[in-house]
Amino acid sequence: MLLHQTDAVLVDRVVQIHNRDRMSSLAIDPVEIQANAFAAAALMPEEHVIQHGQDMLNLLGSVSRERLVTDLAQTFDVSTEAMGYRLINLGVITN
Repeated sequence: MLLHQTDAVLVDRVVQIHNRDRMSSLAIDPVEIQANAFAAAALMPEEHVIQHGQDMLNLLGSVSRERLVTDLAQTFDVSTEAMGYRLINLGVITN
């Protein structure tokens, strides 16, 4: 709502399900890109992700990419795919 204050706020009285289509996965819609970035920051705050990752390294000495992604995903209660993207976007791991 803060990013798009000029857009009308619509309140549906009937629950609507908006299915993703082929275009959704292309990540070309600026509003969807912003929504995804907001969700990632809200669910997986940068400072907490980095701190938990560092704690794992301090505890274990070293850790595989898969284990890092899996353990952090469990910690933040998100999918491994979401955590993988977050770690890539934060520059912690490479694609």
